[in-house]
Amino acid sequence: MSGSGGHAGALHSHALPAYAGDYFPAGHGGASTARSELEECDPETGLTLWTATRLATLQAKLQQRLGPEYLSQRPGPGGGPKLTYLEGWKAIDLANEIFGFNGWSTSVVSLDVDYLDVHPETGKCQCGVSAIVRITLRDGTYHEDVGYGHAEGARGKHAALEKCKKEAITDSIKRGLKTFGRLLGNCLYDRQYARDVLRMPVPNVPLRSDDLHRHADVVAHMGTKRPRPEARAPPTRAAPPARAPPAPKPAPIDDEAELWCQDDPEAATMALELELEEDLILRESQLAQELDE
Repeated sequence: MSGSGGHAGALHSHALPAYAGDYFPAGHGGASTARSELEECDPETGLTLWTATRLATLQAKLQQRLGPEYLSQRPGPGGGPKLTYLEGWKAIDLANEIFGFNGWSTSVVSLDVDYLDVHPETGKCQCGVSAIVRITLRDGTYHEDVGYGHAEGARGKHAALEKCKKEAITDSIKRGLKTFGRLLGNCLYDRQYARDVLRMPVPNVPLRSDDLHRHADVVAHMGTKRPRPEARAPPTRAAPPARAPPAPKPAPIDDEAELWCQDDPEAATMALELELEEDLILRESQLAQELDE
């Protein structure tokens, strides 16, 4: 069930939405602000360019489908195939993300207890409650749908009624939200999509401390807390000095004369002088020969 309150401003209607028309309602983002007379309006729809762009963006967003991280499964009735569904708190988070926290509201149209039976021997209760909740957007567009809650084997009437009423209202909100588009749960009626999307992997996102809202006292305590000393690196041991390469072994001496020179230092000196003298004579002869040529 759907309709329009105040202005006939359904989402696909050509009527002028209240938030984009003559004023922005107070309490929805600020005080009332008159629309500038210089803004051009589409003669067919009566919408300004800003409003038409915003509605087109919102419509395109609502046509998207849910990712696998939003979906859950539960066993079907009578042991049948599993049912894929969107949890109530996730549906509310999506509505806040799409419409804004002050862009939509809910109102209970009716809440009826269909039956409440108490077993005479065990005292356990069975209960069924139906609810109709209306979801109204900022421009007056609204949808409403019926939800149902039931309880079996509850230990008291209060427990049965509490469970059933909460369940019926949550179910009605979810059913009302899905009428706005695929992104709010209407895509789950596409069985092929429901089968394919569950095959997609869901990354495990770790919890970050920056995403948590902490009490002011805790924040102050964390700010004055002595910072932990940085982990000190283990002391590094000095590397041992590099060993000098071993001295090359002397070549074996085959000549008896050289062996004799090593035993007598004076003889070794004389032998060295003779070698130098012979080299000098040889060099002089080579130079003389080069000059003659």
